[in-house]
Amino acid sequence: MAGVGFLRFETVVRPQKAEAVCLKLFELGVVLDLQAQEVLGSGRRADGPTDDPVIDTLPKALIAGYVESDDIEAVVDTIQTHARSGRIGDGKVWIYPITATTA
Repeated sequence: MAGVGFLRFETVVRPQKAEAVCLKLFELGVVLDLQAQEVLGSGRRADGPTDDPVIDTLPKALIAGYVESDDIEAVVDTIQTHARSGRIGDGKVWIYPITATTA
């Protein structure tokens, strides 16, 4: 995604991993703005012999920020290293190009 300018990233992590992820992102020194908030998340999974989807609403932490496009790989690597627990969905990162801002 190099050459895009600025990118916004978002990740939803387990609450117990949020502080470590935020601290590691801060230590990178490339995140221009970092926000974290408590949210409820709903994940789909198959449970039981019928494999019918089960939807749970669980407490999560939403972490978001802005970086220059050249720094996004380091941000994603940091998030994945410190947010993954071996469960499906942990460490997933969404990346959006910033096309305009207002003052």
